[in-house]
Amino acid sequence: MNKYLKIYRDSLDRKVFKYTFPSITSLVQYLKDTPINMKVFGGYICSEIDTEPEFRGEPLKDTLEHLIYGYNQDYKHYREISKVSDIKFNQGIGEIPPRSIKSYVGSRVDIPAYVYGSPRNMRRVVRVGQKKIINFYFQLSYPAGTKENEIINRGIIAMQLIKALENVGYSINLIGFELDTESLRDDKEIFYVTINLKDVDLTLNESKCIGPFMRKEFLRRIMFRLLETADVSDYWSVSYGSTLPVKEAVDIMNLRDEDIVFGTPKELGIKGSDIYTDFEATIDKLKLNDEITLRKRLK
Repeated sequence: MNKYLKIYRDSLDRKVFKYTFPSITSLVQYLKDTPINMKVFGGYICSEIDTEPEFRGEPLKDTLEHLIYGYNQDYKHYREISKVSDIKFNQGIGEIPPRSIKSYVGSRVDIPAYVYGSPRNMRRVVRVGQKKIINFYFQLSYPAGTKENEIINRGIIAMQLIKALENVGYSINLIGFELDTESLRDDKEIFYVTINLKDVDLTLNESKCIGPFMRKEFLRRIMFRLLETADVSDYWSVSYGSTLPVKEAVDIMNLRDEDIVFGTPKELGIKGSDIYTDFEATIDKLKLNDEITLRKRLK
């Protein structure tokens, strides 16, 4: 029995292979332990092909290791990440306003309370209300032809937006997802994956998010490898499926209006050249123009 996999028929009578992983570590261990479906993928195991590294990225073994241990500060795109680190939230999305209350201890004296002899004659600032939780969904796949710079810029923008939300008091539940279809037979099968990349009570670990967010080999080495273990039809071996539009993905996953969904670079308007232009295009697509401002830095 596979504890991570559920197979069912959806409302359109499509066979859905739904994988749910509680962490990236559990996914890595699953890939190490689970054999490839040689009946379907034995003729061409895409996740293991190591030729053309400039196109395919680092090999499977190195990719798996980096997902566990992360990328260090020497990673070449950390400088690009810093360019969009100064994100400002306008009124309406920032911190819950603090409130001053009477207390036995505090930073200043409450004069009226002191005059009347009240033991609670100091004032201190407290935050009120519950910490708001945002579900942040990040699409792990994208169509063939997506450029590496588009992948990198999308990852940078997502990472910095999450950090900015955390800095103003939000808790982020970060989920990576993939929804692909085998399209050669009118979408008869759906490959559906969710991976918990960060719990709400933890802050973003940049070094461990670089893999799924920004590395071009993640899709080929990790998500293709997972598909290669599935008991799917042999039609998948031809093209490894195609990515469903984010609007359809939102419906299938039954997401809330307030959830943030990062689709493919193309869906977000990302071109992969100027990071500032791509940031503004992304915020526009997410309809966050009124809430978010980016102060540009000198290049």
